[in-house]
Amino acid sequence: MKLRQHWFSAVMSAVVFVFLFLPIIVVFKDAFNANKTLLTWGGATFTWFGEALSSERFRSAFLTSIGIAVVVMLLSMVLASLGAIGMSKMSGKAKGAYDSLVFLRITLPEIVIVVGLFVVARMLGFKLGPAWVVIAQTLIYSAYAFVTISARLTNISGLYEKAAQDLGASQARIVWTITLPLLAPSIFVGGLLAFTFPLIRLWRQRSWEALPQKPFHCSSWA
Repeated sequence: MKLRQHWFSAVMSAVVFVFLFLPIIVVFKDAFNANKTLLTWGGATFTWFGEALSSERFRSAFLTSIGIAVVVMLLSMVLASLGAIGMSKMSGKAKGAYDSLVFLRITLPEIVIVVGLFVVARMLGFKLGPAWVVIAQTLIYSAYAFVTISARLTNISGLYEKAAQDLGASQARIVWTITLPLLAPSIFVGGLLAFTFPLIRLWRQRSWEALPQKPFHCSSWA
């Protein structure tokens, strides 16, 4: 009965899911396609996986990408959690200003933030490398983790904190034993977002490369 009443929403949801996941299914299928042109099905093969894994450049890029993504994830989880908890204690204009700065990092084109950090690094004389990639991506993607954690925090009843205060618990103990465990699912989700985004970005420096660039340089693989 409900499906009949909301048939349009059901159809649109199905269209959106097909639009999102069909390209992924096609790419997954072609990963096992023996035909190099991928225009027709040439049979199943694991040849391309073997060639990729036998390439030193691919393995190096894979380890670089995973390392950057893990560090960005951990930093984003910590900074976003502290930011969300800290903002919940603010009031008035301070809270609004902090919230605006977070959403500014989401709405601004990433190139603006990256160019700004590039100028700062050059002015200070710092050498560009993976560390600056981590800084840039943490600055950008910790905002997404913050939104996830902050949304969860607003739904947590303040009765838990008041009860703990009545029992003599310090603010640090309340955060560690009550707030953080309640926020754990949202922190995990925010961490996954901060881990996924760096893996799909293109970053290159003279002595290192990230994994998403490898398809663009496949012609020079060993």
